[in-house]
Amino acid sequence: MPQNVLGAKLKKLRKEQNLTQSELSRLLGLSENYIAKVESGVRPSMETFRKLADFFQVPIEYLVSEREEQTAALPVRNPEVFEAMVEVDRMESEDQRLVLDVVKVILQKNRCQVALEKKGRK
Repeated sequence: MPQNVLGAKLKKLRKEQNLTQSELSRLLGLSENYIAKVESGVRPSMETFRKLADFFQVPIEYLVSEREEQTAALPVRNPEVFEAMVEVDRMESEDQRLVLDVVKVILQKNRCQVALEKKGRK
């Protein structure tokens, strides 16, 4: 898994629109140095994520996903969940597997609770 998915996506989107870092920074009201840092792996603020997504007309999730399909991304309503996803994306593969295993257990627990509640209503 690439270490810097966001940086690679940002650079790709920027080049597709024939923009330099300087031009993009001016259009977004950010410093050129900041754009360069994001492309090289610095994690931006949520505000910057939103600016980039709005500017390039892509879901925020696309910017951090290895997938190229923009339509496959689902909206994340809770910013804390999104920030956690970004952090998990930056982890080593082994740590990512551990996080996913925990999430899967919690999801299964919730599915069981919903099923029991439905059964109890009948």
